[in-house]
Amino acid sequence: MLDEEEGQARVRIDLAEDESVIVELSEVEGVWVPKRLAASWGDTLKTFREDLDQLGRYASWPDDPAIVAVLEAIETTLVELDEAPPEQVEAALQLGTMRVVAAAMALQGRLG
Repeated sequence: MLDEEEGQARVRIDLAEDESVIVELSEVEGVWVPKRLAASWGDTLKTFREDLDQLGRYASWPDDPAIVAVLEAIETTLVELDEAPPEQVEAALQLGTMRVVAAAMALQGRLG
């Protein structure tokens, strides 16, 4: 962490031996998120939760493995984001997004 003050922080992420990037973070609801996502974080989570509710309504079988895989991918991602130190939040978000999209694509393929 380079600096932190009043819910704002800057971290340096080392990508390679001689390459790094500085990421600005904001604390939102006790979680560090990339600054560019902070303004919409509450709305994003609200939409995300609404989408989960819709998924539950349209699921024919609550124990469907494809649906369970999507929900587990989402839960794993949220836990990793919650536990990630500020300098690893963006990487955790990218990995989690890929995980959730892959599970959702498998579900979409099964549902046709």
